[in-house]
Amino acid sequence: MVYFILMNTSHPHQLGLVLGGTLGAVHVLWSLLVAFGLAHTLIGWSLRLHFLKLQVSLAPFDLMTAVGLVIVTSLIGYVIGYLVGVIWNRVTTSS
Repeated sequence: MVYFILMNTSHPHQLGLVLGGTLGAVHVLWSLLVAFGLAHTLIGWSLRLHFLKLQVSLAPFDLMTAVGLVIVTSLIGYVIGYLVGVIWNRVTTSS
């Protein structure tokens, strides 16, 4: 079963949609945390987990910035997923 999964060809467009959608969804969640004032707590918790002590300040929530963040990260995720799919297909079919 594992061999079948590892050697199966991928569909670059679908892989791009999955990765782009995932990154976009994570950043929608982040934008909501910023909008509701919960992001600073999460940043503090994450920094403590990494043994870091930094002073971090967040800019006020701006809807257009949030939309831009989601669009850009979704596009970057799509491109990376698509490229990984193309490379995967070339590597697995060449041997």
